[in-house]
Amino acid sequence: MLAAIATVWIAIAFSTRGSHHNAVGTPITYDTTPVTVIPAFTAHELPASFVNSLAFFGPRFAVSTGTQLFVVAGRQSHRVTLPETPVGITATSGSDILVRLEDRSVIIDTSRFPGGAIAEHEIPDDRFAIPAVEAGHWWYVRNDNVLQRDGTGGVRFPPNLRILAAVDGGFVALDTAAHTYVFWNGDRSRPLVPEDSALLAASPTSVAFARDCVELGCTLEVDDLSHHGVLSEGTHQVYRTAVFSPSGKSLAAVATDGRVTIFDVATGVSIEEEGASIGTLSSGTPVSWANDNTLLVVEHFGVRLAPTANRLPVRGIQQVVALP
Repeated sequence: MLAAIATVWIAIAFSTRGSHHNAVGTPITYDTTPVTVIPAFTAHELPASFVNSLAFFGPRFAVSTGTQLFVVAGRQSHRVTLPETPVGITATSGSDILVRLEDRSVIIDTSRFPGGAIAEHEIPDDRFAIPAVEAGHWWYVRNDNVLQRDGTGGVRFPPNLRILAAVDGGFVALDTAAHTYVFWNGDRSRPLVPEDSALLAASPTSVAFARDCVELGCTLEVDDLSHHGVLSEGTHQVYRTAVFSPSGKSLAAVATDGRVTIFDVATGVSIEEEGASIGTLSSGTPVSWANDNTLLVVEHFGVRLAPTANRLPVRGIQQVVALP
């Protein structure tokens, strides 16, 4: 036994001879710092720690992993069973979420969860849906140039208009004949910005565009539709998507490189957040306002609570959307 121990010790001494870091006779110390394990979702559930943390920031959330969709409410998580792989959450209206699947879209009513079932409504192929100003309602834009509120009735719109968003008193649309974005009130149109701009976000009273984009950045323009006021702010980012805060006083814009900037709509003052989101998605945005003061920014290894540096650690999440 003693001979075996001696043999092992000689082997260790020989292998470390000449080593600058672990010389013979120097005690070897081991790092005892605990390793932080970031929880990840499984095929059927979200991490309990993540679900419990979300409860501090709102009553209800929709969470997409890119392949799975979950509804979180009352510290409970429910996986929504869908016939196809979810691509992402493209819009919300009240507690309803619009989910883009591989080749179609569905509206999911989460209002009865966790006490009741989650209802799903498939959108026919000849139309698409946009949120109405009133929470929990939708406008269906049909291919035959008819608008239907919640799928009933009908309002015909000019064939040169591409309806994009519902706002107070009308709609934001792209006028393909005039080559400009317009505000259409059902009777006449008012021009907003040229068609080479990009619509970033709309609230009931305001709409945000990225215009005059070049490699070095875009001009962010916010039109106050109720007062005809315009905020125009030059930036050093190329923005691809944005979202207004619940009150409409702030705008969070996501650039192509994932960086997030929060703008005060009234003054144009901006705060560029440290770090970056997972980037813009083809079917949705990786940021969502939990309330007027807290922006949820999905990063690769967690959800940051901007404008603070605090994070909810989790892996594999693509979108977290706050719902009422």
